[in-house]
Amino acid sequence: MCAATERAWSEWMDWLDGRAAGGISFSAVGDLLPTCPIHVAATIERASASLSSLVVANVLSVSRDRTATAMRFLVDPRDPNIDPEDLPVITHLRGRRERFAAAVEVIERDVPRAVCDRLQCAADRTLQLLFALLHQERYRVLFEQGYGLCFRHRARAEASSPPERVARTLRRVALAKLALGRWESEEYLRKYSWSVRPERRGAEQAAPQDVVRRFSGTGLA
Repeated sequence: MCAATERAWSEWMDWLDGRAAGGISFSAVGDLLPTCPIHVAATIERASASLSSLVVANVLSVSRDRTATAMRFLVDPRDPNIDPEDLPVITHLRGRRERFAAAVEVIERDVPRAVCDRLQCAADRTLQLLFALLHQERYRVLFEQGYGLCFRHRARAEASSPPERVARTLRRVALAKLALGRWESEEYLRKYSWSVRPERRGAEQAAPQDVVRRFSGTGLA
């Protein structure tokens, strides 16, 4: 799951990086650039200077347009039939809150997020493939022997309403991985004791990172 979203992310960024290297403007690929804070930050951290510049320019453009639209809602309506002396009172009594609410709604409106949508699609399509494979015994065995799902994607799988037989497999594997993670974490903490310093430390030393990875997942989806 996490690997699938990582591949989707890398493919998308590599494509954009290639176009950015060719000198394309952000207006030509603006609908494909990341706009959410997580993916914008990840792009600037990983991508070339050319692509990072496009992303920043696009975010600034979207923010500027969004702010300009919101500001238009806050301008007092200049009705020629209203006495200018009465305008402040009438504006206060009629519509100021509504105009402010409209401006706030514009600011809070979701920005199209092509990268987020692509990664969510990759996650969902991979889950659907997993559900299909888990109907076959040999794939169930491989799944049980493998890493399984992180708990973030485990929750996404549950929300996707898999067939009951598949859901039982997912629950059983998740509980088994959780039990193992608990034992390894306890063993990791136990071996921190001064009294057991002669004991050799083993695979349980990776327990903290494994538990964090298990609960948070990896990648950017």
